[in-house]
Amino acid sequence: ENRTSRIICISVLQYYKSLDEIRELVSNAKKIASPCCQLVLGDLQIDYNILKDLYGMLRGMCSYGMTLLGAIRCILKAHSMKDFFTNPKELTLKRGDLEGICADLDVQCQFIDTKLTMNWARASAIITL
Repeated sequence: ENRTSRIICISVLQYYKSLDEIRELVSNAKKIASPCCQLVLGDLQIDYNILKDLYGMLRGMCSYGMTLLGAIRCILKAHSMKDFFTNPKELTLKRGDLEGICADLDVQCQFIDTKLTMNWARASAIITL
């Protein structure tokens, strides 16, 4: 029986509609995982704040060598400001939400400092299944 040792989900969870869908993701990952498999989650919106998010994007882009003006232009091209402020809010987590789901499913959750995307305001976590 083939089992996987690592599952990676980056920039996905914010599009889920509820914590129940995240619980289902972790539960299903557990079913296909080998012992000690790691579920890597990146780009998590924790305690979302639009200004914090914009700052995180600018900081991340500039840290990779982009000028501040270039980073601002990139953000404006990617998101019209009208859409940025009027789209329904994506799913936002609190650290305790993910930790609670993991405790209920008897798996370990660890938030990590490593940035997996250019948005430095977003969090990353490793769940050991």
